[in-house]
Amino acid sequence: MTTVETRDRRGLLVTDAGRFHRTATGPLALDAVAAPTSSLPLAYAYMRVPCNVDDDKVVKMGHQLRYGAERMGFHLEKIFSELICGQFDEFENLLSELTSSGSRCVIVPTLRHFAKSPLHQNLILDRLFFSAEAEVWELADTFRGESR
Repeated sequence: MTTVETRDRRGLLVTDAGRFHRTATGPLALDAVAAPTSSLPLAYAYMRVPCNVDDDKVVKMGHQLRYGAERMGFHLEKIFSELICGQFDEFENLLSELTSSGSRCVIVPTLRHFAKSPLHQNLILDRLFFSAEAEVWELADTFRGESR
């Protein structure tokens, strides 16, 4: 079986078997977790935290976001947590941070953390793309097919 290798826009090696991050010693398989270093591209995370969610669950989600970012070949710089329903203060802070840092990656647990409605999700995705040229990665996609 022939493996096709190309590079995505971040310079990561992409094969039909998965994504790899090229290091000085060779490719680092996606299954291995990379230590956060300055050589990895920066990413930011966004999540909405309703008031009825247990603190332990929020901490666990933060760990999952960090782990998922590392598996995707990013260093997670900061998690923006929206604590008040209907407000987008942290989202605006995220946009500001994306434009000032030059980072182009946002990681979310699911798109429902932006909004419940698919229409509103698409509007937010458009705003991220057109304001900061950011790509959004769903954490749920990262772990799909794995046993947890």
